[in-house]
Amino acid sequence: MNIISRRRFVGAAASAAALLALRNQSFAKEEPVQGWESRRGVNPLIDNMRVVCGVNAGMITKTPTSWEMENQNEVISIEQVDRTLDAMAVSLTQKTEPNDAWQAIFQKPKEKSWKEVKVAVKVNCNSKNNGRLAVIGKICRSLNTIGVPMQNIIIYDGRSDAWGNYARFVNKGLPDGVIVSKGNKSLGGQTKIALPWNKKDKYDCTADIANGVIDIIVNIANNKGCDATFGKTTLTLKNHAGTFNPLPLHFGGGMDYLLAFNKSHAIMGAATPRQQLCIVDSLWGMVKGPFGVPEKQLDRLVMGTFAPSVDYLTATKIREPMLGASHNQISRFLTDFGYAENEATDLVPVKL
Repeated sequence: MNIISRRRFVGAAASAAALLALRNQSFAKEEPVQGWESRRGVNPLIDNMRVVCGVNAGMITKTPTSWEMENQNEVISIEQVDRTLDAMAVSLTQKTEPNDAWQAIFQKPKEKSWKEVKVAVKVNCNSKNNGRLAVIGKICRSLNTIGVPMQNIIIYDGRSDAWGNYARFVNKGLPDGVIVSKGNKSLGGQTKIALPWNKKDKYDCTADIANGVIDIIVNIANNKGCDATFGKTTLTLKNHAGTFNPLPLHFGGGMDYLLAFNKSHAIMGAATPRQQLCIVDSLWGMVKGPFGVPEKQLDRLVMGTFAPSVDYLTATKIREPMLGASHNQISRFLTDFGYAENEATDLVPVKL
């Protein structure tokens, strides 16, 4: 029988504890019940309140014959969308070259190389107003230029299923090698996590988003309306109702639940921010929603690093003046994250 001295036992226990702590640090397993700190910056090079809007009528070549995926995408100029998003990245970062700008936007965990980084691209699939292939494709190619392998980029909508909309376009509008998830299947399924506003209950969330397997989230939403209980709009904040279970939104959770899951470490990350880029595909817009077809051509894309300011400025500077839409409680998009409304005043124009 081996007898372990108390000194050896304590030393072994301390070593094990240190190893466990190092492993937890390396894999960045944050406790998801913790919320995002008010006013914490997503990117040290970009102010949270800086949001840019690319305006380019050349992105749409003609009116689509229908709102089926093939038809609405065949009228989009890939070249002009690329040009617009590059110019927006330059403006957002205040760099001079697109490659430098994209490298400034995306941040990797210190312990990983770019070839190890995994990216989830959240799209919205519950209407005929879907993220255009050219927009999604450009983001994938920009990530790949930095060093992220295409097979490490997963396009998903855990609620409405990106597979049906986008899988057939891989290598036919979307880059070859990217993965389109069927529901949450390519992202580990679902798991339950607590949220900052209600620690006694747990809520369904895309597993690899919740557990830190995904390093970077790119949130690509569309310009649509929605229920008055959470702002009468569905932009980047509401887009994560396809990462979390959307049902509590309609059964008492409302704006509280919407903002809670957007404050969670599952979305915002901890040591390295997880959601690093938010885009509103506003080529067309809808006053109402979330279902239905686009109502008005807007020729715009909106980009920022912080979803609350992206949504607030899209609502007040595009939806209200250009679509005649009204909104409810959207001041909370800012105030619940520690900002005043007068801090989000400018939607920086990028005209081409």
